Amino acid sequence: VLNKDVTIFGMGYVGLVLAVWLANENFNVVGVDINTKLIKDLKNGRTRIFEPGLKNMLNTNLEYGNIKFTKKINSESNIYIIAVNCPIKKNKQINYLFLKNVLKDICKFLKKDDLIILRSTLVVGTVRKFIIPYIEKNTQLKAGLDFNISFSPERSVEGNALEELRTIPQIVGGYTKECTNKSTEFWSNLVNSVVQVENLETAELIKLSNNTFRDLSF
Repeated sequence: VLNKDVTIFGMGYVGLVLAVWLANENFNVVGVDINTKLIKDLKNGRTRIFEPGLKNMLNTNLEYGNIKFTKKINSESNIYIIAVNCPIKKNKQINYLFLKNVLKDICKFLKKDDLIILRSTLVVGTVRKFIIPYIEKNTQLKAGLDFNISFSPERSVEGNALEELRTIPQIVGGYTKECTNKSTEFWSNLVNSVVQVENLETAELIKLSNNTFRDLSF
């Protein structure tokens, strides 16, 4: 049985839309962001992004208690979704500070059989070479054995994201076949179709390809 306790890190466009949508699908969602003002606004049902239907959906789910917002997680979930930004620094290097802080938080609560899903834009190889070793070192849990981890790129268009979350195929690439299957299980009751790809790197590359295509198109 799929557990419905989800923590989502990063309440920007990608994270917030997914958080509200999952709450609307009867998940118990905790949205995490380090921006105090943003968290206060969200707790009061105010959004900063334009997405038709999002504000009403947010307020309904706040009322029902399906969604909560916080700066720092203080309880465990079974599913952790990472949607924080990894901005480029002036020297053209990537700033992994936000991502590292999220991993620190997750490591405090991660337990056996939990699922971690990455949605952020990352350099190909980041999950395998940086994120997994960091988590394993700080938890004594092994990826693919004790916890599941996958990359599932966000690819929806602003202004139609709530609809596209369901209708666009969700890409899933896991660390192991079991990781891929666990992520697929999560998405399969929510979306019309899931496309499993060979590994983490394939999914990471799809996200970058998609971003590049949009950058050229727009």
